[in-house]
Amino acid sequence: MIRYGVFDSPPTTGGSVDQTAGNALALQVAQQSSVLLKNAVASGDSQPVLPLNAAGLSSIVVIGAHADAGVLSGGGSGAVPAAAGNAVSGCVSPSPLLSTCATWYKSAPLAAIQAKAPSASVTFVDGTNAAAAATAAAKADVAIVFATQWESEGADLPSLSLPSNTTDSYNQSYDQNALISAVAAQAKRVIVVLENGSPVLMPWLSNVHGVLEAWYPGVQGGQAIADLLFGAVNPSGKLPITFPMQDADLPQPTISATDTTVSYSEGLFMGYRWYDGKQIAPLFPFGYGLSYTSYSYSGLNAQVDASGNVKVTFTVKNTGSRAGAEIAEVYAALPSGLGEPPKRLVGWQKVALQAGQSQQVSVSIAPKLLSTWDATNHVWKLNGGVYQMIAGASSRDPNALTASVTIAGH
Repeated sequence: MIRYGVFDSPPTTGGSVDQTAGNALALQVAQQSSVLLKNAVASGDSQPVLPLNAAGLSSIVVIGAHADAGVLSGGGSGAVPAAAGNAVSGCVSPSPLLSTCATWYKSAPLAAIQAKAPSASVTFVDGTNAAAAATAAAKADVAIVFATQWESEGADLPSLSLPSNTTDSYNQSYDQNALISAVAAQAKRVIVVLENGSPVLMPWLSNVHGVLEAWYPGVQGGQAIADLLFGAVNPSGKLPITFPMQDADLPQPTISATDTTVSYSEGLFMGYRWYDGKQIAPLFPFGYGLSYTSYSYSGLNAQVDASGNVKVTFTVKNTGSRAGAEIAEVYAALPSGLGEPPKRLVGWQKVALQAGQSQQVSVSIAPKLLSTWDATNHVWKLNGGVYQMIAGASSRDPNALTASVTIAGH
């Protein structure tokens, strides 16, 4: 059982932990997994708000979410206790078996931001007083608001709205949406940094200039966030989930707290397939993510090779002025009449490109990725017909390329 991976190998003693290498890897993971969701031009500016130019900033206000102390981590059996102790204290869980208190790693975004802009006045406002935060934001060159959503296994979120002191009194002492809205109404430039494990609703989205999705960024999260905000690292992450506009757009908007039977009535239409199939416009689609540079796609070709795989090739070009990395995504639309969702993700490739550089991307798609389940004969079946192969920057890329390929079924 151990040999086949069913059970873990017995623990071994001795050895040492290379903390330096571990921290370096944690930093890289946080940098590359964060997703830039919005980057707009503020009034009076000529360039998007991000990346921040430290030399051009005299004052920065950092607001909320204990950004002066650390970054948030998720709960549940996968939670990793903070080796250096919890950066935020005061929460007391009513149950010793199922904690309702969040873990915060001692990697403070505030300190990392101060290090990036040593000539600027960088101050912190805790966010408990929205009016005071808005006043501070109005006086600063840029306001960076941190917002969090703590969650764990064993309980469903009441909503995808950012938690407030009424929906998560253990970890939240104010209304985060109200705070962001108040700051956005006064700030010259406002950026929201999210630390969360699920999609969140953003009623304030049109009033802020930048949104960085940092997830639960880990023990080097504060440094990673600062690196991304100031452009030391070019964002390259893409969303592995869909962000809906409202709770009502979810496949299961509400689930009974007492009914022991849950019906997954969406069937095959899970995740982004639900929004595609129901023609629901998301807030941010699956696979979405911005960069500080730009990319173009061209020359899509799809053909069946000698091994029966579909080989999809196309060219990605960095059309911007700085180096970056693009995750190119390939989707397949199966022949009509099969009852399948409009498309499915079948491959992707991340390519690093210098400014102006082009590279051909080749993705090989095995037949099993294009197959459907035959419920009568209990086998996977490759259906014959015309398949549409789609290459683009996200599941809803309006500039995605499409090529047809005919596949013989078996």
